Amino acid sequence: MKATQVSILVLLFIVSHSAHGANSLVGGFSKMRQAREGVIIEGNSDVDAKHQDPKSVISKYLETEKPHALAEQMSAIAIKSEEGTGTLDGTSSTWNSCWAANWWGSFDWSGWSTCWDSRSILTGFYRNGADAWWDRIWLLEMGHCCDSNFGGLQFYHMSLTQNAQWWECPKGYYITGFSRTGWIWNWDTNFLSNINQMQCARPTTSPKKYESCQEIDVSSTWSNYNWRWTLCPSGTYLAAIYRSDCNYLRCWTKFRCCHIAPRDCLTNNGGCDKLTVCTDTDDGHTCGPCPSGWSGNGDKACVDIDECRSGNGGCDALTQCVNSPGSFSCTNCPVGYVDQPGNKPCEDVNECNSGNGGCDMLTACTNTRGSRVCSDCPVGYTGNGAKPCVDVDECQTNNGGCDPQSSCINVPGSRKCGECKKGFSGSGETRCIDIDECAGENGNCHPLTQCFNTPGSRKCGDCPKGYKGNGETGCADVDECAAGNNGGCHPMSECTNTVGSYVCGACRAGFTGNGYIGCQDVNECLNQNGGCHAQAKCKNTPGSRECGPCNPGYTGDGMSCVDIDECGTNNGGCDPVTQCINTIGSRKCGGCPRGYTGSGNDGCSDVDECKLVPNGGCDTLVQCTNTPGSRTCGRCPTGMIGDGAIRCVNDTAYANHLMAEFRYRATEAEVQAKIKAELQEISDKYKKQAEQAELVGLVSPMGITDEQLTDVARTVASSVYSQYITLQAQRAAAAAAAAPAAAGGGAAAATAAPAAR
Repeated sequence: MKATQVSILVLLFIVSHSAHGANSLVGGFSKMRQAREGVIIEGNSDVDAKHQDPKSVISKYLETEKPHALAEQMSAIAIKSEEGTGTLDGTSSTWNSCWAANWWGSFDWSGWSTCWDSRSILTGFYRNGADAWWDRIWLLEMGHCCDSNFGGLQFYHMSLTQNAQWWECPKGYYITGFSRTGWIWNWDTNFLSNINQMQCARPTTSPKKYESCQEIDVSSTWSNYNWRWTLCPSGTYLAAIYRSDCNYLRCWTKFRCCHIAPRDCLTNNGGCDKLTVCTDTDDGHTCGPCPSGWSGNGDKACVDIDECRSGNGGCDALTQCVNSPGSFSCTNCPVGYVDQPGNKPCEDVNECNSGNGGCDMLTACTNTRGSRVCSDCPVGYTGNGAKPCVDVDECQTNNGGCDPQSSCINVPGSRKCGECKKGFSGSGETRCIDIDECAGENGNCHPLTQCFNTPGSRKCGDCPKGYKGNGETGCADVDECAAGNNGGCHPMSECTNTVGSYVCGACRAGFTGNGYIGCQDVNECLNQNGGCHAQAKCKNTPGSRECGPCNPGYTGDGMSCVDIDECGTNNGGCDPVTQCINTIGSRKCGGCPRGYTGSGNDGCSDVDECKLVPNGGCDTLVQCTNTPGSRTCGRCPTGMIGDGAIRCVNDTAYANHLMAEFRYRATEAEVQAKIKAELQEISDKYKKQAEQAELVGLVSPMGITDEQLTDVARTVASSVYSQYITLQAQRAAAAAAAAPAAAGGGAAAATAAPAAR
């Protein structure tokens, strides 16, 4: 555990809130370094950490932080080295597969911190930042490990001395880790002197030497208390570290970085002659001796020895010695001699002892020095014994003398004649005579065919027309009707098979003609619509006809069509206030009734009669109310007589009007005539209004009939007449009362009466 953990929260805040990657981490590193120095301490930033108890500072942040999470983040970040040219992930390095070994936890405690695997070697370190007082070994955070490229490693542990000197591995070995004593809780155990052992490793396939090394002065980068990587040059590995005479982490001042030496024998056989074996050793290599047939040793060139220069190399005089690199060979003994092992002299071969010396077995073999002689081939063969004797095939010339109708059989040295061929009688040695097979039972040909005799055999003729097969196997009747084309008959007629032939029947129903010349379709629709109903369409089909659906306005199957009463459903689609009239195959809609506009097909709309003429033709003293197809007029007000649909009249005023007009001198007949004339005028006025309404398409817009007008006139006349009679009675009563006075007054009364009239 390290004191830098006091600033983990600060770093995590910077990392999680930064959009600038590694550039923002630089600011985080600076704050972490300040935390090492005690400047930033969460919750108590104004306290100088140098004067606090180190254990209490560390303990506080051990309880609150997770240092391993920060270590994992740092291990994954590629940071450019102060030395070399590579990056941590090796993307531009000549190292192979490099990675950061996380020592953030391991180097805070006693024990080993290494590259962990069995192939990687250290090439540098990552250190934490601090000042001189804090510069303890716990600030060594990560090791930069790279694959050695030479396979597995052989490890070696060595103890370290604490004087100012090089910490160096044995020759050919490289640093892979350290072991330390003490722990972070005890600050007095966190110096270079607490690094007591170093782990070294050598690639098992590399000699105990380096290819080349260079010493790197890292004092200016390693000891400046900054967060940084310090690495060997790209492609080299850490072989030694120089520590100065101080005991802090900054006292590592030099790195010795070396290239791994490859095995000597991998390059040009280690310098040994290519005929020798190069053997790698820990200190280099050794060369094996030159092989047999060569002079010299492996360190120098091996020179071929020419064995043929002395005594033909020991070869037989009949053979030749041929020198070859590192050896020699003797050519084979000539024909007739056999080679002996160990280049011994050639020995004559008795060729006749093996396979008759190569002579044909029909001849005799005689051995000679280095060869043999064969006798001639016997009679019936051609050639000589030195080559195979070839049998003479007598059958190749004139059939060997055998009859042409027999076979000649060649045998070694001769021939024999076979029997006469089938269909012939006699002997092949003498003569073969043809047999006439047709002479008996038509030569076994079918009775319907003809037998033809041929030399040595016979031939059967073809089956006659209408049969299939052949005379050899038999003739069978051909069913022409099953051949796929109805036997040649028209498809609309029937084919009947007969023995050796066929018959075409009559055309099928619905067709005319015959099966031989052809069948033509009869168009049934041309005759009485094919039997279909007159309100359906007839469609001709091959051999028949189809009755289509009934015409619109009819229902049925085409054979029978019945008129549809459209008015029976939803008034036939006509407006409900109109009449639907069914017609043959259709329907028609009646006109809209009085009080409506439009048509039965498109729809009828109610007319507002109260707006068509002033107050719907009602008296201005009553209210006009529109109703569907008409209107109603209110009743005349109290004190009025008449009908609101015609006229409202003040009954007393009207009677007085009449009385005054006649000055009470009118007779009853005159009064009635006057009343009738005025009522006729009223009736004529409203009739005229009704006629005008009818001209614009309305029928009786006010619903007033002549009978209604007459009833109104009678009512008015009766009322007026009653008032007239009442007045007359009052006048008579007054006259009667005045009579006695008149009788007493004489002439005065008689003079007053006319004035009253």
